[in-house]
Amino acid sequence: METFLKDKLSILPKASLLILTFLLPLKFGSTVGVPEMPMSYWTDPLSILVASWPVMLFPAFSAAALALCILCLPKPRERNISLRLYALLWGLLALVSLSGWIHATTWDFAAQNTLHCFGLASYVFALCLAVEYDPAFVRRLFAAVIAGLAFSIWSALNQYFSGFEDTLKYIREKEAKTGISILEGQFGSRLRESRVAGDFTVCNSYAGYLVLVFPLLLGTLWKFGNKVTPPLPAKLILTLPAAGLFLFLVKETGSRGAVLSLLAGLAFVVLALKLPRRAKLFLYALLPVGGVAFGLLAYFWRGFNSMLIRFDYFQAASKMMLIHPFAGAGWGEFFNDYLVLKNVVNDEAPHSPHNFILTLGSQCGVPAFLLASALLLLPLAAAWHRFSGSDAGDSDRSLKAAFLFGLGAWTFHSMLELNYETPASIGLAALLGILVLSVPESAPRTARIPEKFFAGKIPSAVFLLAAATVSAATLWMSPRIVTAEMNYDLLYSATDRRFTADVSKPPPDVQTVKDMLSRCDKRSPFPFAAASSYLLQQGPYQVEDALSLLDEAIRLSPKRSAYYYRKYRILQLFPSRAAEAEKNLEKARTLSPKNPQYYPDGVTPFGTRSY
Repeated sequence: METFLKDKLSILPKASLLILTFLLPLKFGSTVGVPEMPMSYWTDPLSILVASWPVMLFPAFSAAALALCILCLPKPRERNISLRLYALLWGLLALVSLSGWIHATTWDFAAQNTLHCFGLASYVFALCLAVEYDPAFVRRLFAAVIAGLAFSIWSALNQYFSGFEDTLKYIREKEAKTGISILEGQFGSRLRESRVAGDFTVCNSYAGYLVLVFPLLLGTLWKFGNKVTPPLPAKLILTLPAAGLFLFLVKETGSRGAVLSLLAGLAFVVLALKLPRRAKLFLYALLPVGGVAFGLLAYFWRGFNSMLIRFDYFQAASKMMLIHPFAGAGWGEFFNDYLVLKNVVNDEAPHSPHNFILTLGSQCGVPAFLLASALLLLPLAAAWHRFSGSDAGDSDRSLKAAFLFGLGAWTFHSMLELNYETPASIGLAALLGILVLSVPESAPRTARIPEKFFAGKIPSAVFLLAAATVSAATLWMSPRIVTAEMNYDLLYSATDRRFTADVSKPPPDVQTVKDMLSRCDKRSPFPFAAASSYLLQQGPYQVEDALSLLDEAIRLSPKRSAYYYRKYRILQLFPSRAAEAEKNLEKARTLSPKNPQYYPDGVTPFGTRSY
């Protein structure tokens, strides 16, 4: 009776996973780990439909789906060792992410990044349980991925043909109403570049999503062409226009890393083919030629220096991992420590090294680095094994090639961009790993574990306990972190007129801002900094209160050089506090010694701006 009831209820967790998977590229394309810029929560029903959703909601949804899987799915008829291993690796990564709290100096970074890890683990555990119970469920998941891609393509094309002009028009109208310049700095320059991003925040992350998922559509179309006679013309008619659209969208993202990752994906597929040894040696010899050609293209294209700067991120992240091998520098500390460890002179302060494994390794230590590497390599090895073991008569060969191409290209792209920090990108990559590993023979021999290791009631109970722990921990953290971001968003939107939804409303008075601040999380420095900036704009009578709030922000984030420099700029207006102002300037220079903004004429002890 219990099994019959659970069979009927199994539609609930499966439906929730299908909906979440479909919505990933449409609603969860923003970046995790930028807490000073809160995401806007829904203010009306229309915003639910047209706007991106706060990424901190993804862990809550995935944990809820996992809870439904645990409660509503019957015991699987067979255990999939590879899937369980993959899910447990994600669970271990979530556990290891807690070490990032040890050296973290800012609560928001640690809280949001930890929740992100647990949310991803919840999603993978839920997928594992659902696919293990119903292996045919992979077809529906695959369909959800393709459906999400179709809507994402439509969004990108709409953005290309009319979205940029509409956005610029809206911003200019808002500038005219508020008298505040919005199209300035990095935001304005990027908007004017008109780089396609679909429903993602960062165009490079959207490119990573495209190289991961679009090959699946091409493989599906190629396979569908087999049903038409003659098959080859049908395949070409179906596939070539789609491939052209794929390359067009990748080009319009402006991502150089995506172009290089396409070459990497192609290399994985070609090298996995059963070719004569001479042919393989010839292809291997072409790899450095392709690399040189890409280097020349990037040099004469756009922003060559910004591509080279990635290597500076990598060296700094590696040093952090060596300095703190067991616990890392701490969540959010790449942002602070990079300012000291970098080899270039500029005012750039990235939040992460733009590298999946180094993001975790630099901030959580070597164990996280190794786990992240395993999570990248296990699905890729399985995809390689499936494709290399197929022959020309295999009806699914085009799909196997698509999985290898997509995972290979995405893995390479993840070494250069913010794929891990984007739930849509990393979540779908994990899903593709589940789809590949769901076929028992797809796992390479090195990844297989003896059946008896997972046989019996005790290992199954341990696996379910791990899944339940991940779900419970995620559901426990989510309300607290989401509430903190919601309250900060209300304060941030009210005090920064650029992000005010209704510009016709008058700015809030000082007491209203203080009341809003009182509802914010007291562990976060960013509400105090936002309120301090707003009070400073209200006139000289609010300067002391503004400084007091800024001091609280400094106490909660003591390694943030910008706060000390902001305090210096305020204090230098008062001759009687010149000594205190200089003290804060020196502190800012100590924390960010190569920032030309902190020195007269931009001349630092290490020279002038590098680029």
